[in-house]
Amino acid sequence: MGDRMVACVNRCAEHRRQAADSNVYIESVHQLTDLGAVFTHVGSGTSREGFDDEWRMIVILVSQAEGPNRCELFDEADLEAALARFDELSRTAPRDI
Repeated sequence: MGDRMVACVNRCAEHRRQAADSNVYIESVHQLTDLGAVFTHVGSGTSREGFDDEWRMIVILVSQAEGPNRCELFDEADLEAALARFDELSRTAPRDI
């Protein structure tokens, strides 16, 4: 698993560890192709100390036959940059995906 995929998984797992009550879901899909997807990921919950927590991030997830092989995270305000990056990855992706 690549470093970016590990970072994505670790960030989500850390939120779940910190939140006593958590909810994680895909709020919207901005682009979906055979290569992968660009979507808004939302997480919310309450910490063990009682603080409400919510975050949104734009995620690029790229898959090959064996499963996800790339995950890139963008701030919620950087949707255009994420879509441009996905387009770049789509142009350079091997055609046997």
